[in-house]
Amino acid sequence: MDRDNPAFRVYGGGEAADWPSRFILFLVLRKERGLRDRSEIFL
Repeated sequence: MDRDNPAFRVYGGGEAADWPSRFILFLVLRKERGLRDRSEIFL
């Protein structure tokens, strides 16, 4: 992931080894939001 990407700064933290767990957390939060707004899943 690109360190200049805002998503990397928010979810990546900085520890490259930790990014998979951060990414999984991001997907879970996105899925929960998608349950309220189905269109969000496809963005």
